[in-house]
Amino acid sequence: MCLKPPAGYGFSVTHKSGGKIAPVLPLERQIPVVNKNFHPDCVVYTTLSERGIPTLGKLKKQILAGVCALCACAVLTLSIPAVSQEERSPQIIGEVCDIVSERFVSKSEIDFEEMLKEGLNNLETSIDEVLVNWSKDGKSFELVAGEKRESFRNAKPRSWSDLEEISSEAFSFVSSDAHEWGKKDAEIEYTMVNGMLSTVDRHSRIIPPRDYKDFIIETEGSFSGLGIVISTRKGWITVISPIEDTPAYRAGIKAGDKIVQIENESTVNMSLVEAVHRLRGPKGEPVNIRILRDSMEKAEPLTIVRDIIKIESVEDYVFSDGILYMKIKNFQRNTTESAIEALKKRRREHGITGIILDLRDNPGGLLSQAGLISDLFLKYGTVFSVKTGNDIRERPANPRDALELREKTVVLINSGTASASEIVTGALKENDRALTMGTKSFGKGSIQDIFELEDGSALKLTIGGYLIPGNISIHKVGITPDIFIEQVDFSEKKTIYKTPEFTFLLEKYREENKDEKDWHEPNPPSYAFKILNESLLSDDEDENERKEMSRKEKMREKEKDPLITAARRIIKTADGVYRSDMLKTAGTVLEGISEEEDDRIREKLAEFKVDWSFNGKTIEQNPRIRSTITPVNGIFKAGEKSEINLEVTNLGSKPIYRLTAVTDSENPLFDNKEFIFGKVGPGKKSSWKTELKIPDNASTRNDECVIRFFDSSKKEVFSQTFTVAVEGKDGPSISYNYEIVDDGRFGSKGNGDGRIDKKETIALLFRIKNTGKSEARELGIYLKNRSGKKLFLEKAIEQMGEIKPGESKDVAMKFSVKNEWREEQHPDMAEFDLIANDFQIGFFSKYEITIPAHEPAHFSPMRETVRTTGDTVILGGSFEDAQEISVAAEGSSYKSEGRVGEWSKVRLDEKRSGWIKTGVTSPSKGNAQPDFTYVLESPPAIRLGSQVLLTDKKEIEISGSVSDSEPVVNISFFNNGDKIHIINLEGKNQNFKFKLPLEDGVNELKITAKDSGNLKSVRTFYIRKKS
Repeated sequence: MCLKPPAGYGFSVTHKSGGKIAPVLPLERQIPVVNKNFHPDCVVYTTLSERGIPTLGKLKKQILAGVCALCACAVLTLSIPAVSQEERSPQIIGEVCDIVSERFVSKSEIDFEEMLKEGLNNLETSIDEVLVNWSKDGKSFELVAGEKRESFRNAKPRSWSDLEEISSEAFSFVSSDAHEWGKKDAEIEYTMVNGMLSTVDRHSRIIPPRDYKDFIIETEGSFSGLGIVISTRKGWITVISPIEDTPAYRAGIKAGDKIVQIENESTVNMSLVEAVHRLRGPKGEPVNIRILRDSMEKAEPLTIVRDIIKIESVEDYVFSDGILYMKIKNFQRNTTESAIEALKKRRREHGITGIILDLRDNPGGLLSQAGLISDLFLKYGTVFSVKTGNDIRERPANPRDALELREKTVVLINSGTASASEIVTGALKENDRALTMGTKSFGKGSIQDIFELEDGSALKLTIGGYLIPGNISIHKVGITPDIFIEQVDFSEKKTIYKTPEFTFLLEKYREENKDEKDWHEPNPPSYAFKILNESLLSDDEDENERKEMSRKEKMREKEKDPLITAARRIIKTADGVYRSDMLKTAGTVLEGISEEEDDRIREKLAEFKVDWSFNGKTIEQNPRIRSTITPVNGIFKAGEKSEINLEVTNLGSKPIYRLTAVTDSENPLFDNKEFIFGKVGPGKKSSWKTELKIPDNASTRNDECVIRFFDSSKKEVFSQTFTVAVEGKDGPSISYNYEIVDDGRFGSKGNGDGRIDKKETIALLFRIKNTGKSEARELGIYLKNRSGKKLFLEKAIEQMGEIKPGESKDVAMKFSVKNEWREEQHPDMAEFDLIANDFQIGFFSKYEITIPAHEPAHFSPMRETVRTTGDTVILGGSFEDAQEISVAAEGSSYKSEGRVGEWSKVRLDEKRSGWIKTGVTSPSKGNAQPDFTYVLESPPAIRLGSQVLLTDKKEIEISGSVSDSEPVVNISFFNNGDKIHIINLEGKNQNFKFKLPLEDGVNELKITAKDSGNLKSVRTFYIRKKS
């Protein structure tokens, strides 16, 4: 399916037929789409397929079928490997190549070789067992997939057909073993195609089928559901706020309510996406949920009938001075309708003396809606132009006489203002209709189209660009506001003064876009100054609590916003409605605001004992500065609080005013740290201390750090380079085992056979041990159900607190088994993710758990003592592939509680039991004398030999080892994100040694290791090569 923009107003769905593009739906039946999954906006337009209209893939298959019938006797010879019968054929690679070749905006810039390389690079990065080795001349490559290897010669595509053939062969070769690695064919193909598309355009990509459905729903401006804003809080689906006049609101749902069940499915550790899918549904259909509130002793059932929920994209208030504040959050199908409704209502109730149009953090949306919003303000002129190839089509203003807005208008923008919101900003600014204020906008001037693919996914592709009036491209440039306002913030927890001033940004833009032929320098602002931003939201306040404020409370909060305050003052003093009129009178107002804000900043800095005085002009043209850093080339230790002290001395004969410094480093821990000195008199000293908290999970590394000094002229006057080194530490490592409990312990209910049976309540008794070298401080253990409705989680969250190295703790998780559970003929698998998380130290591990179903067995109670006849494995269930939990020493004895067939249930301690085969035991008299060693599932341990932090060599030798109690199946090595080496094997211990080529600067070496139980470890090391 192809989508075409007629005259820049919107898109209609078309399909390919005989090489021509023909419309199939009238414009009034368009269904516009905004992708909110990708920043900054992903503006697209689509419509659903009508029954009987073939997609591009179907048409292609029909054509190919005819070609094959005509050419049945043809013999084709390719220079790439043949596809075996086990290998899969790609579903979308051919479709995507066809669409991109026909519709991409810059066909001449496509590099087929680069597309192939990035597609393969994405494959090897996402699949542990895959590696691509390119020949030195780049004409061929070897593809490693597990134990297989294949050489691809003549691998320099020169056309779309070459690219399709080679990439399809590579996909087929890799996908033949995908099931062994837990990968689906579609997942592999999407990964490969997205790599190819990344070279084409940063906004072009594949949208998987499920995301595509959400993609369509969320841009309609409405959907069928309950009407609640939800989020995840400590593993629970939690209501942030009900939307007024919706089924949930009428049912009495309140903020803070936990939704613990949806239909027959527990929501414990359910993802937000999964919960949304289950709560939405056809209008008029009921959904049964259970909610838990702090005031409730237990969860209460609630049945709510779904209805159409309108998504509000417009928020509006009228201040006491009659100025209308209108916030447009994004441009969706009903945005203009909502804006007109609000404008009419406010005019009728209050009268309007001016308008503040807030487009800050508006990621964009529908091009057509941006045009319609602009029409409300413009009597004439061009709103925007669409550029496709050499063709430029203007979209003129189409004024609405019934609602002509002649009020003075200020538009607020920032770096989050993108795409469609930039169209409105540009239209109003360049047509002299509104004053703009804030910081530079994002700079997205491309137009994407959505092409529905045969497998249900979609291709988002850049098919053109838009220009603001005057045929000005804002792509990667953005819009500079008339009034450039830099917000500064001083608090105990953060100090932000050196915000990106326009002159500083301009240098950055020049460097970033020096190779862009269409790039142009943005115009400077008419005015620029700093304002003090005293945060409206404290560090301890939950942002979601703000949603519960009344309209009056929200309006009072808006009145505190410094940009809104400034905009109101400009509107009230302006002599005319045009931008040029407002700029003439704005100077006096802005001068007053600037002086007021300067006084506030000076007073605030005085609290830090900084003299921020200024005589109004720069005195010292070339100030001489000496700086002293403490610690000098110091070592900062992970997990500790540190500080950098910087002292400056003015060696000149005149004062230096408003001296500041900011750091520049490749290590983000030391980058963009600020030092504020203020006025430094001749021969005088001034110092500033910046506190640092080095995270517990920080890696050992050595970095350069440049400190750049700026005076009141805002120009760099001095710089100094020093070395910062971080001493990392090995973090915690969580190992575990579990017992299947169904005998009444830990709230379980069952027949005690150590198996998962229908209608039972199963407890999984986990032993959690920290086998790492550092403590876990606030460890949380979570169990996530991956088995769907067959299992219902009853307890799946445990906050375990601190666990020291070598310490073990037990925790029981619980779930019930539904009637859908199959034990015979294609038995089910109980699949879970066990997640260990410590937010305080940045620790996260996930382990996959799979428990197969077995036919229920009869448990025969029996009291006896049994003795082992050799070292014997004790399992956590009464079946061969149950979890190993311990090894019993030869001659040790245990109390047996009963039997299931050949399995004897033995007591290990007061809490735990296990299962042991009767064939390796004998009856024993006397008291039990247990003697066993716990067996734990542990991720592989990665150890590196002597680590080099700093070198001037072009390459260094890397050596180390990986060890595990289970066979290690893969070790992968990455340098700065590029996969450079893999080892596919099956052994419990593996040494490695290889030469690592180094790039100038910091090299990030990441090593991953995976064992046969799919447990994975990742270690990251840093080596800095001197330039």
